[in-house]
Amino acid sequence: MYRFLCGGAAAALALCAFSGSAQTRAGGDDLAAAFGARESVENISLSPDGTKVAYIAPRAGQGSALYTVNLADGEPRVAAAVDGNPQRLGRCDWVSNDRLACRIYAMVKADEITPVTRMVSLDADGKDVKVLTQPDDLQQRYANSYGGAILDLQPGAEGTVLMDRWFVPEVGNKTRIFNDKEGYGVVRVDTRTLATKIVEQPVRYGAEFLTDGHGTVRIMGVQLPKGAAGYAGEKVSYSYRTANSNRWQPLGEYDVLSEEGVNPYAVDRALNAVYALKKLRRMAARRYTASRLTARFARSWCSPTRRSMSIACSGSGAAAVPSGSATRPRSARRSISTRS
Repeated sequence: MYRFLCGGAAAALALCAFSGSAQTRAGGDDLAAAFGARESVENISLSPDGTKVAYIAPRAGQGSALYTVNLADGEPRVAAAVDGNPQRLGRCDWVSNDRLACRIYAMVKADEITPVTRMVSLDADGKDVKVLTQPDDLQQRYANSYGGAILDLQPGAEGTVLMDRWFVPEVGNKTRIFNDKEGYGVVRVDTRTLATKIVEQPVRYGAEFLTDGHGTVRIMGVQLPKGAAGYAGEKVSYSYRTANSNRWQPLGEYDVLSEEGVNPYAVDRALNAVYALKKLRRMAARRYTASRLTARFARSWCSPTRRSMSIACSGSGAAAVPSGSATRPRSARRSISTRS
């Protein structure tokens, strides 16, 4: 069903440096064209050493291209491009000073219209394309439309990332290489060799993982089903780990419908703290300090200011999430489809 995203890396993803005119900016009088115009830069990322920039820019129609720029000469070079029919570029991040990981997504029409994502890696010049997403297998019980997302770029481990993954079990006779794992877990992937190691075993009703930005998973969310039909329930139960333990401890619950409860967004390794949102009279940010992540409930509240919506905290609250902390990937929510 999804073979166009699951075959050979270069062919399947249609990554090619094709020529094409950039999207024309709308004239001042053409309000309809101005309303529908796409952003000239849709995503941008700076290499770890600060010498290169990668950005995604629109092309004709729904197409887009990944450009890399060496700041020494300032010349943009096309590293990869898609035509938007149906593949599109979501975002790209540097995983080393000469390699990137990109998210490809598409809307696929089968029995119903389904979003499909895949993660790929490539050199800054567009060469050595590798598919980071677990490949589809005819033995899998169902097709997996979620291609994973990068949870942690792992500073100090060049070219290696932590990714979330939905594990799909196989059917048939059990052999030594038979895979019966199912659920939402975390893997460490080498973006050059594709060597993969499971960091967090799959959790059947897992919904989210957060790391500390340095390769350690500290927060887990589980969303149990509701009713006999097995649809996802309204509440996500979050757990945390202390810095030197693998044991999960309860952190709080979040209701995805009412937006009530604790909604973790980032982990700060230096402060041993997690930053979360919680609805008061309006949405506010909450910092669970180091003592909360060990035993007690010390905390501070941070409310967004009316003027700028930046975080303004009282007491010992932090003014913002530090740049060294890890935040949740916006694509962490899965989409699983059964194979017809």
